[in-house]
Amino acid sequence: MNYAIKIVTVALIVCCTGCGTTKETLFINSDPTGARVTLSSGVVGVTPCSFVVPLKDKTVVTIKKDGYQPELVTVAK
Repeated sequence: MNYAIKIVTVALIVCCTGCGTTKETLFINSDPTGARVTLSSGVVGVTPCSFVVPLKDKTVVTIKKDGYQPELVTVAK
């Protein structure tokens, strides 16, 4: 079966808005969990996971799991 992975949470959390922060934490979860996550920077993880990403750049997140359609999400400031 080729079902799309449901992205439960893709959130860019702003911890210090306005205080000169150049990086933030990106939290990623999926349903089902255990999906492979690859960022455009080449960093890889497995859901649920979190990454520190630069605020100034867009980050493209690819989420893949065998038997499911891959998802591509762009996260920007």
